[in-house]
Amino acid sequence: YVDLEHEELHYAKVLLCMLAQSNSHIDDCPSIPMMVALLLVHLEPTIAYAVAQSLLAVSTSATTYCNHDGNYRFLAINRTQQQSMVCMFDALVQRKLAPVHRHAASLKGDFREIAADWFPSFFATSVPVETALKVFD
Repeated sequence: YVDLEHEELHYAKVLLCMLAQSNSHIDDCPSIPMMVALLLVHLEPTIAYAVAQSLLAVSTSATTYCNHDGNYRFLAINRTQQQSMVCMFDALVQRKLAPVHRHAASLKGDFREIAADWFPSFFATSVPVETALKVFD
């Protein structure tokens, strides 16, 4: 997890409230808290808010993973999209990293459960913050 100082934690709460108010159309996006925390590690709060708002706007406007305008959906903004991303990641790891997939599945029963935990946190629950920032970037 990302350890935020007291002041950064205050800004995270404020930014999350502002993002919730300005994006009431978003059904479910469990990635938002970790995204805000990762942004606040290196950016001023006003810039972190602008980046988060921009990522949410692009994610909302992209009707598929990549639409005809070239906008990529950076974040899943509802449960269906979240499940689709988890299933695609599961298939990718199963195909490209079969031993890792088998081992992870033997620990938790279903690799998708692990992936479902990783996506909202940008892997920050499993890797150092510096690596999570690279995944997020």
